[in-house]
Amino acid sequence: MKRPKPVFEINTMVLYKLGWSRTTDEWGLKRKALPNNTIYQFSIGEITYYITEVVLPERIEYEFHSYRLLKLDEKGTQKIEGTGSTEIKSNADLFKKIIEAEACEESYARHFRINKLFR
Repeated sequence: MKRPKPVFEINTMVLYKLGWSRTTDEWGLKRKALPNNTIYQFSIGEITYYITEVVLPERIEYEFHSYRLLKLDEKGTQKIEGTGSTEIKSNADLFKKIIEAEACEESYARHFRINKLFR
């Protein structure tokens, strides 16, 4: 069966520049908490943002998700809380979500915060 075409091609060059990485490069608890269809991820503190690939019969779509690692419970178990997801229809949508969530390296996040002050 032939793989369907994506709705758009993710601009990986900008993602890497903002500090995002391929999920295959991650190890440990943060990787285990991600779904198998995750393709890119970025972690800052206890929050992890990630992009999943949804393969439909006629096309491939992308979704932007995040989860938060909660404090250890009395048994010492780490809990994970999903904090939301959004369908992404273009690179513009993706980068708007990244800017809104400040899901990038601190040097870029600082610029995004300053720009938000001038709106």
